[in-house]
Amino acid sequence: LFSPITGVVSSVNGTAGTKLAAGQPCLTVIDPQSYVARGEMTQRQAEVILAGDPALLALGSEEQESKVRVVYPDTDGNPFNLRPFEVEIADQSAVAAGKDTQIKIETEQVLPVLVPFETLVLEPGKGMAVRMVTGQGPTGRVRTLPITLVATAKEGFYVDGLPTEARLIVKDDEFTVPVDGTTVRIGRVGK
Repeated sequence: LFSPITGVVSSVNGTAGTKLAAGQPCLTVIDPQSYVARGEMTQRQAEVILAGDPALLALGSEEQESKVRVVYPDTDGNPFNLRPFEVEIADQSAVAAGKDTQIKIETEQVLPVLVPFETLVLEPGKGMAVRMVTGQGPTGRVRTLPITLVATAKEGFYVDGLPTEARLIVKDDEFTVPVDGTTVRIGRVGK
């Protein structure tokens, strides 16, 4: 095995005789003169975020532009597992090992989601939108969120612009959806 950098081995994935999946690193080599921020993302996010995508690091009161160094491949096929990733830290003046940082990653890739036809509304000033309930627990606030139509399917539309998790309001002719900001009780709709 050859490494493009001179450095130290920071992690070894497996032992002698371990079979690794295609693309899974057998070891990680880091340059001890550089720092990386490590984090985890969902499988869905990892499908569209690529090495080289721009990232913004918040290091205390400072912000630093950077890029994604690597998104590690899925190792066991469990869609609920988080995928580790690394972002380069160029300016090390505000960095200390073990310090927390916020990482915002931008990507040109689209993250479409299939939503049922009954969740879409045409909202004046916002165009095609969905109504969702924000917050956790049995109540939340109504919010109208503009979305972009990506493709159609038998079950609904593929749209872009939704957060990674959203509780959508299904339209019902007998139910008037409250205005944005109204607190509502959450229930489930089944077919």
